[in-house]
Amino acid sequence: MLLRHIMLSFEDLGAENWSKYSGLILQSELVYPETIRSAPEDFLEILSEGDRIAKVAFTGPDYVGNVIGYCITPEEMKAYGLEGEGDRSKIAYIINIVVAPQHQGKGYGTELLWEFIKAAKARGYEKLVGHFRQPNSLNLIKRLGAQEKGVFRNWEDTGEDYTLCCLDLQSVRVPVPVQVSVSAPVSGSLSVSLSMPDALDTSMPELPELGGNYHLNETLHANIKQDGQ
Repeated sequence: MLLRHIMLSFEDLGAENWSKYSGLILQSELVYPETIRSAPEDFLEILSEGDRIAKVAFTGPDYVGNVIGYCITPEEMKAYGLEGEGDRSKIAYIINIVVAPQHQGKGYGTELLWEFIKAAKARGYEKLVGHFRQPNSLNLIKRLGAQEKGVFRNWEDTGEDYTLCCLDLQSVRVPVPVQVSVSAPVSGSLSVSLSMPDALDTSMPELPELGGNYHLNETLHANIKQDGQ
């Protein structure tokens, strides 16, 4: 009998276990041009901070990608015009979402974003901010209720414009994962079963695939790049 669970598992990422996953993470960085790939020291600087939220995602034993963010700095608050957004210690800045090339197009980017939101809410963050590329990444975060705060022309010399958005995490209800099992008996018939908690939040809309990746560069800012483009 063939059984497939289309769910991701996550492990916390920090400086203490960076060496365990560094090869996989740096390999996934190769989807980006050489000039904006993150160096190991860039990751370690963020992962050494106590306020960071960092997750590595897997499907079975296979590495899928990672998501990283941290408490926004005073300098970033000023540079991005966010002084009016309230207590800085309650604002998470998401800087990196990467899905390995062989796993792109399967909805895993969306799951990574939800995992970050869930962790941020549990940590006590009340808002999430980030720079988003049009159209897919921007559409996704706005579908959750994020508000545009400004457009940054030629963001980090990419030649493209990025939109700064702010999401009120207190208004976001994280969906409960649904486990899908597909069984293929010897007879050749196919059966599908769904396993979901009693407290499943059915009010959440179906989300699209995350159409872009966040990426931190040498200055530890976010760049968002279209998967496979």
